[in-house]
Amino acid sequence: MDTNSDPDGRRTDESEQLVCRFTGWCKKTGYSLEYWEIFATDRRLIFCFVGESYSSLLLKADMGGTYRDRLSELELSEIATFDERNFTVPLSKLETIEYTPGSVSKKATLRFEWRDGEIVLYNVPQTSTSDDTVDTIRSLSKYDVHNNVVTTVSDERAGPFRKLRQVIQTFL
Repeated sequence: MDTNSDPDGRRTDESEQLVCRFTGWCKKTGYSLEYWEIFATDRRLIFCFVGESYSSLLLKADMGGTYRDRLSELELSEIATFDERNFTVPLSKLETIEYTPGSVSKKATLRFEWRDGEIVLYNVPQTSTSDDTVDTIRSLSKYDVHNNVVTTVSDERAGPFRKLRQVIQTFL
């Protein structure tokens, strides 16, 4: 897949409309955290790389903040080519968007799955709330082009007190 162009071979032009944006997410690699912004349009998802920091406690910082702000000023075609690591997924290949809220001991996760792959992202602290993400996912269902995508908002929260919470709820 060419990372700088639309995989369907369509030209990106003014007729493409932004539906929503997932902001403040990172991907864990073996040695670093990659910061990503996801733009959902009426044709595709644009995964935009905005920065990286190392997993070391001394070097850990959200390096995506500066570029996150800059992306708001760009056209969709400019966002798609903002970084050489950017890639797009046409909506025709997108199968699943799954969101799992975080807990005290675990970060929220956002998983996108398409025919040729998937990406799992974790919430960057203090950049978005669970309600914002749920509202963003629900806003996709208003558009016909997103109807073939299974969207899931999980109520499963992992953590050391999950079983205790379930036991307490059974007694209430």
